[in-house]
Amino acid sequence: MPSSFISEPSVSLPNLPPNCFTSAVTFPLSPSNAASDTVKPILSSFSFNLGGKFPKSLVRFAPWAIAFPCLIPSLILTVFNFSPLGLKNKTRETSLYAQDKISYSDKLKLQLGFRATDYNLHNKIYIDPRIGIKYHYNSDLALKLNWGIYHQFLTTANNQDENLRLVELWMGIPADKDASVSQHFISGIEYMSPKNIFYRLELYSKSFDNLLTVKQDNPNTIEEGSSDSTINEFWDTKGNSWGVEFLLKKSSGKLNGWLGYTYAEANYFNEPSGWHHPNFDRTHTINIVANYDLTSEIQTNFGLTMSSGNPYTKIMGRVYDWQQNLDSDTYWYPVDSYIIGEKNTERYDDYFRIDIGMTRKKGNLFGVNYDTYWQIMNQNINKKIIPKHHFL
Repeated sequence: MPSSFISEPSVSLPNLPPNCFTSAVTFPLSPSNAASDTVKPILSSFSFNLGGKFPKSLVRFAPWAIAFPCLIPSLILTVFNFSPLGLKNKTRETSLYAQDKISYSDKLKLQLGFRATDYNLHNKIYIDPRIGIKYHYNSDLALKLNWGIYHQFLTTANNQDENLRLVELWMGIPADKDASVSQHFISGIEYMSPKNIFYRLELYSKSFDNLLTVKQDNPNTIEEGSSDSTINEFWDTKGNSWGVEFLLKKSSGKLNGWLGYTYAEANYFNEPSGWHHPNFDRTHTINIVANYDLTSEIQTNFGLTMSSGNPYTKIMGRVYDWQQNLDSDTYWYPVDSYIIGEKNTERYDDYFRIDIGMTRKKGNLFGVNYDTYWQIMNQNINKKIIPKHHFL
């Protein structure tokens, strides 16, 4: 699913006694951001997590719980997403996240939540509400609907026409730019068959505003030979995406695995490119993973990946020009430029790959148990799609 936003971290919670709730405090350390007039990319990151169980009888004394008396039994709280190293780079995010699950009946369940974020370069508090509704038609069939608003305070500072790069340059949203924001709508249906096969179909629609694209020469006209561009000047960009996702999953039996298919479309708009597909847009994506138990000790596995090609901007031709050396009246030197087509109207070839493997379990060597794995990756020797070079 295409998306330009960092998703909310998911937390797997243990089964707790009915008189307890769980809170978690996360401290991601990431020298992530920069002031509005500088760019300092992320070099590394790690996180430190604290968690604990607290009796409900103690919750009533917590100041943040006063506003949510009816939500206390299952309140999940994440506070102080704090970046100590980010202080040196003059940016900081402090956020609070809370959600609650409410069961109106055995069939209807509601999940409400919000995230409040303070970004130190902006003099405001960003409030992101989230709502999830799930209706169980029967024990095997369920319908669901989700809506939410998401803000992001990081942006990339890479050339928008680069399809192959070794380093991603990230920086904080400058003080004079609004935070990037996205609104998500997701609807779906889930079904568990009598043969223990899970089916899920989802439709989603997303809108994006206040995205930033690094300024560079107009790609729809003759482009100078130099690819230099500044990384602290941006085009204001908006966009949208929509798609359909299908998942089939079998988790038990000698043959198990899953199949996933996605049809997606993403669009960006900025100057001077107008509406166009971003570089990450892929129309079709298929993933298949299968495991088969030959014996109680030997398992074979199979993986298949296939996807449509990513978009790129076609080079139509090359133009030669001559410029005079200012130090000489007789010396001229050639300068070549490229004629560029419409932004991202061409596609690379489709990608297709097969992996196969085998696992031998319950091995024993001198009393030490071990498993042995064999795997052949890309056994069909499919070539990776990399940017094409045109010599005209």
